[in-house]
Formats: sequence, C-alpha cells, structure tokens
Amino acid sequence: MSIYDVFILLGGVGLFLYGMTIMSSGLKNACGDNLKVILGKATTNKVTSILAGIAVTIFVQSSSATDVMVIGFVTSGLMTLAQAIGVIMGANIGTTVTAQITAFNIGAYAPMILFIGAVMNLFLKKRTLKEVGSVILGFGMLFQGITLMKSAIAPLAETAAFRALLTSLENPILTVLFGVAFTALLQSSSSATVIFQAFAMQNIITYSTAVYLIIGAAVGSVTPNLLAGLTANRNGKRCAVLNLLFNTFRAILILILITVFPQILTFIQNLSPNNVARQIANTHTCFAIIAVLVLAPVSNFIVKLAQRLIPLSEEETRKGEDQRLVYLNNTSQIPAVIAMDQAHREVCRMAHFAVDNLQNAIDCFFEHDANKGKGAALKTAFAHVHETWPDISGVVTVDADGQHAPSDCRRVADAFLAAPESLVLGTRDFSLHHVPFRSWWGNNWTSVLFAMLYGRRVPDTQTGLRAFPRGLLPLLAAVPGNGYEYEMSVLCRWVRARRPMEFVPIETIYEDGNASSHFHPLRDTFRIHGALFANVFS
Repeated sequence: MSIYDVFILLGGVGLFLYGMTIMSSGLKNACGDNLKVILGKATTNKVTSILAGIAVTIFVQSSSATDVMVIGFVTSGLMTLAQAIGVIMGANIGTTVTAQITAFNIGAYAPMILFIGAVMNLFLKKRTLKEVGSVILGFGMLFQGITLMKSAIAPLAETAAFRALLTSLENPILTVLFGVAFTALLQSSSSATVIFQAFAMQNIITYSTAVYLIIGAAVGSVTPNLLAGLTANRNGKRCAVLNLLFNTFRAILILILITVFPQILTFIQNLSPNNVARQIANTHTCFAIIAVLVLAPVSNFIVKLAQRLIPLSEEETRKGEDQRLVYLNNTSQIPAVIAMDQAHREVCRMAHFAVDNLQNAIDCFFEHDANKGKGAALKTAFAHVHETWPDISGVVTVDADGQHAPSDCRRVADAFLAAPESLVLGTRDFSLHHVPFRSWWGNNWTSVLFAMLYGRRVPDTQTGLRAFPRGLLPLLAAVPGNGYEYEMSVLCRWVRARRPMEFVPIETIYEDGNASSHFHPLRDTFRIHGALFANVFS
C-alpha cells in the first residue's frame, strides 16, 4: 500500500464525514423548529417517545444530534428522564437508516448527485430549496467518499500491520473494544458502520467481525453526549449517563443473545444473501430493535440507576421540598377551620419564596452604586448567576431599551436548548427603512470588518440578545471591558476559540429612533474598534 493510497483513504473518510455533516445540517435547517416541537410534545408516553426519537433521528441523520437536544430539554426541565430514555431508544433505531441507505450501490451516480446539489445550493434563492440542495450535496459527498474508500482499502489487506490487526480482531471482546474506540474517535455510529461496510465489501473483514464491531460502535457513539453533559446541570449529566447505560446494557444483551442463539445471525444473513453491505445494515437495525423491545419495559430501572450514580444534591433536595405542599395535606379528613389555617400558612410560605426571588433579582441587577457600563453589568450578572443557580443550563441576555420582543427572547432560548454548547445570537435585519443611519452604518461596517479579521461572517455583531452556556460564565466574567466593547470582545474570543454559534433572525425594533440608547457615537465606536483589533492578537 503506497502513501498515495493512504491519502486517498483519508480523503475518502474526510469527504464521507463532511458529507454526513452537510446533509445533517441541511436537514435540520430545512425542518426548522419542527424537530424541537416533535421532541417537546410527542413524549406523552414511552411509545410516542420512542417514535419521536426515531422520526427526529431519521430527519437529522444523527443520533448524537438528537441526544444532545434531549440533554438540553432535560437540563431545562422541559423533559423528564423517563421521557428522555424513550427518545434515546428511538434514536438508536433511527440512526441505522444511514447504513441502510449506503448499502445501495449507487456510487457511480455520486458525481451527478453532487452536481444537482451544488446547483440547487448555489443558484436557488429560496431558503428551503437551498437547504434541500445542501442535503443532496451532502448525500453525493457521502457516496463519493465511500467510492474513494473502497478503491483505497483494497491494497490495505496486503500490509503486514493490517494482517496483524485482523488477527487480534478474532477475539470478540477485543473486537467490541476496537469498535468502541473507533466510533468514539469518529463520534458517530452511523459513520463507523458505513466504514465497516466498505471494509467488508472489499473482503478485508468478515461479517462475523463486523457484527462485534457494530456492537462496540453503539457504546462508542455516546461520546458526544458525554461531552455535552459536562456543561449541563446534574439532570443533564444524568441524561448523558442514561444514554451510556442503555447502550452498555444493549451491548451486553446482544452479546449474550448471539452467543446463546447464533441462529439470529444466520437469519439476518439469509435476509440478503451475497450482499454483505446489506447484511451489516440489517444487523445494525435488528440489534437496535431487539435492544429497544427488551429494555423498554425495564427502562425505569435504568433511569433509577442513572439517578443513583448521580444522586440528588442538597440544592436539588431543597428545591424538591419547596415544590411540595407542606401544610395542606389530607384536607378532606380535617375540619374546615383547621384547613383554612393550614392554607394561610401555605400562602405565607409561598410569600417568603416570592420575597427571596425578588431579593435575588435586586442583588443581581442593582449591585452597582453607579452606571459602570453594559459590560460591567453583564459580568456582575454572569458571576451572580453562576454562583446562585448551579442547575441551569445557560443564560439569555436581553437589552433593556425595548429592542427585543418577548417572543424573540423565547425563540433564542429554544435555539439554545437545541444546541446547549453554542452561543446563540438574535440577529436583526438592518436593510429595513426604519433603522437609524448610525445603527445601519455601525452594524454593517463592524460585520464586514469582523469577517475580514476573524474569517467568520456574523450578521449582527452588536446584538444584545444572546444565549450563553452556564459552564462558560466564569470565562465570560473574566473578559476585559466594561462598556459596549465587552460584547465585541466576547464575540471575538468566541470565534477565535472555534466554539459553535447559532443565528436566530429576530424583529428589528427601534423605538423613537433609538433615542433611549446610552451609546456614545465617538467614544464607544473607538472602544469597539479597539476591541476588534486587540483580540486578533490576544
């Protein structure tokens, strides 16, 4: 195997993975907020939760993306762990569709698929059609990458190192562990399974070896979810552990079944004889379905195990007690006079909660004895939130000059829950006729300059409607700057760190020509441009 073959193999893997990413991103963008609506509402019972997980994962072509959304919902309290495990189970089935698609031998048509997708994405104006073009483009990249991998891996079987690796994979346990490690590296069980298909089609690995690799791939696929759980609250961490537990139990269950009943594998092979790619895809799907059918009835046990591994903290216990009635218990069995007294006590207890919440708000927003600037206020709030509320997933900042509608604030929050590791920006449209000239010029100019300096196009660099992950609040509180330049410094450092960003179009509101703004045209413009250039070298 020459170095040229290695380059072709790596290029094929890269093209395949990038195609998967583009296809998944295009599907999510084309569907808009519908996927979040499905996850948020279609979880009334275990069956609908599983079906919702299957549907959403088929659309986004990534169980990791679905699971990360679930972690966001659980972290924010919009979904319980009992609902989350149903979606996780469904995602395990939905992710097998990718291998079923790639089992079709349509690599010869990949260039034409690429051309159609590129034309739609580059030349069509309608946003939905452009996103569909992205899906087709990613689909073509996916199959072109598989074609390159197939052509490059044939000489691989002739190398001594690879023959030694295949010898070690004769041990089922080692093969499962290799599947775990390989999939953890790719962070996608779908991608790993397709690569295993390519190896099997070139007779480099046998079907039996691929079976154990698939078992390991299911466990390795939870890596992105464990990483997402690091920045979540304790309930979000439990959700990530829940995913790990389910896939671990799934691997153990399948290993036991195929050892005790090897006829299962024979049955799967007979479904598509002489087509090893389809056999591997069917194995992937059958294993997922069997695991869900067996483990769904005992899912409550898995939830309790996750809760035991990450037990309730004192803060969670206190909050749980605060949400329960203390005095109003068994009112049907006590005299009305005593019940009235208990109701009075309960109302007084709730009043104390309201006073505490008001005091927290006052401490957060009115700690400064003078106006020290927008940046100073944000940093004080970030430090206070991080210390006071350890269980939230993130924060949303909103300008106090009436520029942000409540519905837009909610949309930004929802977008953050779907991508809890991202900075979410509510972006305005400055081409509208009612935008003041200084706002039109300042925002457009800084957007152009930002793109030139940092290589990233941000449509609204000065928006105050933003959502941040809670885990990064200490870093945000340490960013220098007390005025409007602070927000620019945060944006610059975020892009330089290559952290993910999401943009949510919002209403462009300017009351009385933005007369209430404290923005000083000369002083603050100078400081913002200073932050733009200074952070290039920070």
